[in-house]
Amino acid sequence: HNSAKRCKYPQTNLFLNASYLIDSQGNTLGIWRCPLPNSQWSIDSNLMIERLLVQNFIAIPAPIFKREVALKVGGLDDKLWYTADWDLWLKIAGCGETIYYPKPLSAFRVHSSSQTVLRSSSTKDFQKQLEIVAKKYWELWEAPESLKRATWQVAFFSIEVNVTLAAMIHGKKANVLRLIYSFFALGPSGWHRYLRDSRIWERVTARLKARLTAKFDS
Repeated sequence: HNSAKRCKYPQTNLFLNASYLIDSQGNTLGIWRCPLPNSQWSIDSNLMIERLLVQNFIAIPAPIFKREVALKVGGLDDKLWYTADWDLWLKIAGCGETIYYPKPLSAFRVHSSSQTVLRSSSTKDFQKQLEIVAKKYWELWEAPESLKRATWQVAFFSIEVNVTLAAMIHGKKANVLRLIYSFFALGPSGWHRYLRDSRIWERVTARLKARLTAKFDS
């Protein structure tokens, strides 16, 4: 499917698809979808950046991209030990159009010993990694100020959620009351944007299912 789309849309730099979320045994836990239009039309860089600033919703095995474009934008930033992939997707997305295929063509394994879990143990460093990327591309993004402000409010809340979840996973103190206050401060429009773009439900339920499955199997 993706090969056919590359031929049909030669001007497109990034091809994405939905991914199955699976456990350590290969059992399906859910589907990780991107908050993008389910159509045959290409997605412009402005919409991609708007959605991607809120959360890195791209599963590692999902993208196909042009090698020359990745080299042109500088590839992976080795200073970003946690968010290098998010940084790369934002760079590539800003250079041209994206195509999204809504059916799963790849799988992302969820397990407690993954690098994404282990490397988030230092919550301060983890938060800094997220903020570096979000601030960088928010500032570079050429969009109306009202849209930028609304997106930043949701993106910053998303960082708060990710840091709080990381703290809870590693048994550290988390300021849940502040998070609840921040959520209500978003208002209905912000709630919609966060729930749509963060894919929080898919991410959390898959991990809960993986934990329950591991307990029953042990």
